[in-house]
Amino acid sequence: MNRVYGIIKSIIENGYIAKPYIGVSVGDVSEETQGYGLPKGAAVKSITEGSPAEKAGLQVNDIITKAGDREITSSGDLVDVVSEASSGDVLKLTVYRSGSTIEIDVTVGENIQSALANEQQTEQNQQSQQGGRYYSYGYGIPGFGGFGG
Repeated sequence: MNRVYGIIKSIIENGYIAKPYIGVSVGDVSEETQGYGLPKGAAVKSITEGSPAEKAGLQVNDIITKAGDREITSSGDLVDVVSEASSGDVLKLTVYRSGSTIEIDVTVGENIQSALANEQQTEQNQQSQQGGRYYSYGYGIPGFGGFGG
């Protein structure tokens, strides 16, 4: 609910959707992999070029185990921490890398998505699909309809 509130607030105040981001795609560390001695956490699968994560030195295959004082035991935990942050906040991440634990400071960035562009796309799709009786009212908000998710 807090994520939806933040999206709507951003649209009202700014006219666009601004979401905090660090620029990583993460997954969970499987129980099988943990059996080989790797910790629970959010495993970095990819890093967006030029993102705050890349600038801070995060690498693919790093496992993020803490953000500040908060334990990260899954990818969802990291998503929650980042979504609760604001642009400019510094997250002190504890990272497991190749048998060692290091700390990396990542400055949260802002991912901007135009709400107007998604609304125009929705209107165009509705007009072109009316003959097929297909309607979607997503308006670019993730989880609401077929657009922008």
